[in-house]
Order: sequence, then C-alpha cells, then structure tokens
Amino acid sequence: MDEKTLNKYLYHLKFIVISDAQTGNPIDIYFGFHLPNAHIEIFEEAKKQYASMGKQIHVLGGGRISKKDKFIVFYSTSQRYKRFDNEIVLSLAPQHPYFIDGKYIFLAKAGEEDFYKVIEEYKNSLSKKH
Repeated sequence: MDEKTLNKYLYHLKFIVISDAQTGNPIDIYFGFHLPNAHIEIFEEAKKQYASMGKQIHVLGGGRISKKDKFIVFYSTSQRYKRFDNEIVLSLAPQHPYFIDGKYIFLAKAGEEDFYKVIEEYKNSLSKKH
C-alpha cells in the first residue's frame, strides 16, 4: 500500500486480531479503511470474508492502530474483545498486505491509549542501549 494512503487513514483506526476457529492459531490483524470504526462491525466483516473462503474465525482481542513516520503502532484495548497480545500482533504485522512492501518499525502496547508515548518509550529504550 502506498505511503500517502497509510498516512491518511492509519490514525486511531480500530483493528481486531483473528484466529482460525478450528486450530485456535492467530491468522490475521483485520482492519480496513472502508469499514466502520467499531470492533464488532469489523468482526462481522471479517466473518463474512473468511466464511467465503470456508473458514470460521474467533477474535483474540482488539485495539487501535496508528502510523507516524516509519512507525506502525498497535495500542489501546477493545472494550468488547479486550486486550490483544503484543507478541501475536508483532508477529502478524509484517505479513499484512498493507505493510509487506514497507520498511516499518512495528510497536505494540496493549492498554496504552497514547501511541506517541509508545513511540517515545521505544526511542528512549534505544538511547539507553547506546
């Protein structure tokens, strides 16, 4: 996906983490620029899409996603589906079709409401290493 589109739409956008209902394995971070910004409606759309491929899915949590420069940040918590797992999101993010061709730094902090704070914490951790 082109940078201009990501810069425009990846700002406090809601997402869910979905798993295969049969295996329980996480399979996708699901969101869309055309979808309503409500976790339950995102899940309904995901169910339709995966059903058309013959799969049933479950939600493993949700939150928000924002982009700032080279950072893609997953943060917050879904009131309905609760917290996502940071490690699962970080493992799935580089495989997402919107991000596959970019050179992004993926950050995740479930429960944090300020994505700028997540970026600052990351930058501070780097400066402490040097």
